[in-house]
Amino acid sequence: MNIAKIKEIAITEIITPKLKVTEQFFAVHDIDDKDPIKYIERDDEQYLVFVGIKNEPFYWVVKIEEKNNTPIVTWGHCNPYSRIYFSITSSSIPPETITRKLKLDPTRSGKKGETWQSRKGPVPGRIFKEDLWQYEENLPDALDFEDKLNSMLDLLSRKSQELLAIGQGSYMSINVAHYVHVQYTWGWHLNNKQLSHLNGLGLELDVDLYASGNWFEC
Repeated sequence: MNIAKIKEIAITEIITPKLKVTEQFFAVHDIDDKDPIKYIERDDEQYLVFVGIKNEPFYWVVKIEEKNNTPIVTWGHCNPYSRIYFSITSSSIPPETITRKLKLDPTRSGKKGETWQSRKGPVPGRIFKEDLWQYEENLPDALDFEDKLNSMLDLLSRKSQELLAIGQGSYMSINVAHYVHVQYTWGWHLNNKQLSHLNGLGLELDVDLYASGNWFEC
């Protein structure tokens, strides 16, 4: 199956659903008509198509399987959006020094006393209390929490010596903003390898959970 056909099948399922769960979900939600298909993941003979929801950060996933050379929609469900970034706050190491030591350009930085910059612009009345340096990888938004966390940990592990030196007198953490549908609030699991990486790098894990969306019969 080519990608264009996969997209067509997923959109058709949403517009004229064959699955009851799709019909029920989109009775109270709207598809992001400007950019509906956010990501496609292939696993053997099945495809997971991540569909954007209007005014919501999470995704509706259409599962398509190939049976007897015929693509069939077999299931649908909500999938969360996870934003993961690495953060350093310090009163002794300025952001430009961290950039030079790690050889990474920050996605956000600021110095003590400066006006806080959100993703949408300056926030009047809020200032940086310490120097801040943050880095977020350029990965597909729809990637799962585990994939994004593993990628970040792998990157930081390759810079372990630099981080251990920077960590003297600094606070370092991996921050997670996890956005779920109110009826799909499953958690996540940290395995021994991930915990070992966090501990070895002297990092804390800070997770914020946000739930939104409309209730539907399922």
